[in-house]
Amino acid sequence: MGDLKSSVKKSSIGIFVILMVAAFLFPCTGKAEVPKPNWIVGPTVVELGKNLAELSISDKYIFAGAEDTKKIMEYMGNPLSNNEIGYIAPNTENANWFIVFDYLPIGYVKDDEKDEIDSEAILKSIIQGTEKANKIREKNGFAPLTIKGWHNQPYYDSNTNNLTWTLLAEQGGAELVNHNVRILGRHGYISIVLVADVPTLIASRAQLDEIVSNIVYKKGKSYAEYVQGDKVAKYGL
Repeated sequence: MGDLKSSVKKSSIGIFVILMVAAFLFPCTGKAEVPKPNWIVGPTVVELGKNLAELSISDKYIFAGAEDTKKIMEYMGNPLSNNEIGYIAPNTENANWFIVFDYLPIGYVKDDEKDEIDSEAILKSIIQGTEKANKIREKNGFAPLTIKGWHNQPYYDSNTNNLTWTLLAEQGGAELVNHNVRILGRHGYISIVLVADVPTLIASRAQLDEIVSNIVYKKGKSYAEYVQGDKVAKYGL
């Protein structure tokens, strides 16, 4: 298993996005000490959040919990959402992608707008959020991030209650993508963001799909278990 350097070498649901950048795509400023996460190595089942969900991982992956995830994000120059619940990366010395998990307990997100998703509005909100986050990045000595547009526009799967999209971005002359999956639950949603370059995203898509399919809400927390009277989110898809 490699060390951190080699491992990592938001009106609509889309507004609550903090676009992430990868340490392997730009030189470290040297201002932050390299964190030493308490890695959990597969095969095992890890906890996502507090009594929220579980994720089964194979020996191909390493996982870090919520507090270690925050340290990793700070090291990379990513503004914290303070909703982080986990981090996963390939268990190799030359890992070139990672995934961050967040949980937003905003209530039950109605999907009755699934056929009317406003991709343009979502993109606009993400660009605005990124501009704010760039002020933090630059203050901490990191290059700003530029949103170039959609790599894949938002798509909602009614069978899995997952909302998926991919953003194309650029930082310091390097192109990268943030592949996003939102897994809707009874009381909010789990956010999954994979950070990589375009070729890596294409090559690792099967692995991402495997990870997403292995996330299971605990009893009473899934989208299908909504009951009348539960808190409903102020916005939909």
